[in-house]
Amino acid sequence: MRHLGTSYTLDDLEEGTGYSITVSATVSEGAGSSAADTLTGGGSAEGSITASTMTAAPSAPPTDVVMRVESSTSMTVQWGPVECRHQNGEITDYRVRYGEEGSSEDARDIQMVSGDSSGGVTTVSGL
Repeated sequence: MRHLGTSYTLDDLEEGTGYSITVSATVSEGAGSSAADTLTGGGSAEGSITASTMTAAPSAPPTDVVMRVESSTSMTVQWGPVECRHQNGEITDYRVRYGEEGSSEDARDIQMVSGDSSGGVTTVSGL
């Protein structure tokens, strides 16, 4: 923990973890109400603020990615879940990108697909 005037930076926290933080001023007679009491309407020095650290991006891609040609201008892409040990948090969306094979152009984002940890499927059209 580093002291920066009237603020502190909490270091070495765990990713995706909830923390409870209490701030109160003290004098020789004891502690006053905490900052959390002001925010929550409480009146005791027991109040706290809760916050969670962010999670890291998945450390591996989805599994079992397959593509099926639907027509001369569309394909269906399907994928399985990212292995649990590589998810690093709750999967909420998948980004689907495409580009022409051998092209020097950057791949294009075509859509965000809502999903969860079980994988997903989408059809890419207008190719």
